[in-house]
Amino acid sequence: MSMPTVRRLLLAGLVALTAACVEVSPAAGSETDDGETITTVLYPGWNLVGWVGPDTPTSELFDAVPALRQVWGWDAESQSYQLALRDQDGDLPTLTLGMGLWLRLGGNSTIDWNRTASDEGVLLDLRRGQNLLGWTGGDGAGVADTLARFGDDLMEVWHWDADRQRYVPYPPGSDAARLATLARGQALRIELARDTRWWEPGTARPTFVFAEDITAEQREEVRALFESATDVIARRFGVHTTDYTVNVPAGNVFHCSVLHNVVTFQFPGCRAAAVAHEHFHVLQNVLSVEPHEPYFAPDWMNEGTADYAQYVYDQETGARGRNPRFAVEQLTRTPGEVHNFDRRHFWLTYAIGFIAAEWLADHAGEDSLADFYRLGRSHDRWQDAFRPAFGIEVRDFYKAVEVYRHERAPLYPHLTDGRTEPVVVSLSDAASQAATEIRDAVLDIAEFYEEDFGGPAVEYTVYVVDPEAFPSTFVSAFGRADRCVISMPVTNSMTIVTGCRIPGAYFTYYVPRLDGYGRYLASNHFSGMLDRLAPPLSTVHLRTGAGVHCIWGIFWLCRGVPEYAAIRYEAHTGAADLEDTLRKQIRLALNTAKPLSSFENRFSPWEDFPNIGDRRPAIEAEAALFSLAAHWLAEHAGDTALLEYFRLLPSAQTVDEAFEGAFGFTFEEFYEQFEAYRATLIAE
Repeated sequence: MSMPTVRRLLLAGLVALTAACVEVSPAAGSETDDGETITTVLYPGWNLVGWVGPDTPTSELFDAVPALRQVWGWDAESQSYQLALRDQDGDLPTLTLGMGLWLRLGGNSTIDWNRTASDEGVLLDLRRGQNLLGWTGGDGAGVADTLARFGDDLMEVWHWDADRQRYVPYPPGSDAARLATLARGQALRIELARDTRWWEPGTARPTFVFAEDITAEQREEVRALFESATDVIARRFGVHTTDYTVNVPAGNVFHCSVLHNVVTFQFPGCRAAAVAHEHFHVLQNVLSVEPHEPYFAPDWMNEGTADYAQYVYDQETGARGRNPRFAVEQLTRTPGEVHNFDRRHFWLTYAIGFIAAEWLADHAGEDSLADFYRLGRSHDRWQDAFRPAFGIEVRDFYKAVEVYRHERAPLYPHLTDGRTEPVVVSLSDAASQAATEIRDAVLDIAEFYEEDFGGPAVEYTVYVVDPEAFPSTFVSAFGRADRCVISMPVTNSMTIVTGCRIPGAYFTYYVPRLDGYGRYLASNHFSGMLDRLAPPLSTVHLRTGAGVHCIWGIFWLCRGVPEYAAIRYEAHTGAADLEDTLRKQIRLALNTAKPLSSFENRFSPWEDFPNIGDRRPAIEAEAALFSLAAHWLAEHAGDTALLEYFRLLPSAQTVDEAFEGAFGFTFEEFYEQFEAYRATLIAE
């Protein structure tokens, strides 16, 4: 009988068996033995099994199972079977990890087949149509949970009952699929709607070293995070490893780092926000350098590709980790060329690195990011590995990514217009009227704070766009449109989406109702003035305590002065009455008995509130107290003294020196007089 005829008969037989299938019956049994061998029960006739050993000549399978008559593999690419007979490898000379196999046995009795099992996972290329999967993972994995990553692309799932010689269906979403579990070395036939990659975990896992106070639940969460990152990165970048160690020390801080193949993963500070980033760093080292050698590539490449991997992970899992908006924000406020990557500020390394990785992935595919590091073992210089990996010379890449950078993250207009004043830009025709009103409001805000507070001129950009145009403009890269106002740090620039309605949001604004944005605009402008008077880096010497939650030294001043300034502007526009607002502030402030001096570092700590519901009213009362203190200072020394404090900070040796220079008395003297004032309010 010719081979094509054999194939046709086998396919016809399988179709007939499919049509005759009914309920499930236990198939090939499996049990682990020290994680190195498994025992699979083979039945006379047809058996569908998974190959879970290392790559092996098919002839060795015939040697191990004397009753074996035929071995059929499935070529998903051509959607056809491949046959091997005893002493005739045919078109199936080698068995590979994760392969599903049809074994036809002669005789009348079952056989206990003891076989070697690899602990490695495997990355499989699956095709639209039929695929045979050999399960390399551990026993007990749920069929529905395991295959859930296919989503709607999963059309059919079948298990073969070798005892009864018939198919058993596990329809996606059915009770049968939810209740069924997989055994190591088992195989499934699945039908897919499109080509995809499939990462199948083995039983090997990274080594986890936990501090004693990391709970069992937290340990399980950390393991699951790294397993999830391995899955996503394997499928998207075609590379995987479990040969690394994860140290999880105590302490709730954000400290995540990699040294060669050892990850330090502070929990819960790192959590999902960095797991793929750090895992990709491990892969960079495993692929490109020998142990204890330094990184193969420059920092922008290492951090940028790791950030891109984190972004991919976030998109697939819905995690809230790295977001391209951080890279875009930083580049929109960075004038000048950025192609000289290695000479940029440290924070820009991540930003331009992400944009570069994004361009390279689009240009040469995501696999190229891993291929580049693979080439590290055969190239002494990273520049020499660049062209083979990405198909472009480094110098040409620099030129291309410079153009892309300005398309992806156009500079804020206020950085290129040569003037020191705010700029309001309409990004759509529908928002042009609102932009005109906002431009008038911004000019009024600038004039008010300059005349009444002695504030300096500041520059920033306000983008105005309507909801329909928002997704198609570059500002959509700043994040999801889940807020009506998106403020930007450092530059104090912002995007306003007109007529923004967000279901379930705590606030909704409508333009051209300017009062909806008035406080945001005023607060944004005031923050810009403080940044110009006392740039954050200019006051580092004043922040000596680790628990100080204010870049300008005194927490209640940081919060109270801007709040008082916003109230003053609302009174200026007629949106609020100053005396009424002051009375409301007093009523709120009376709800806290703590002295103002106890808030130099922060609000009251969480542990002060046994009932979580007490937290918000207390914070509102404390915030009102801070605003009341700023109002008292302005009454005694004038509004201009409030900004004078910030103007003096960069040159002052201590915050006390700046405070006394601006207001004419020491902190101790002020606290004494202010508490006396508070006492009169209580008496009233």
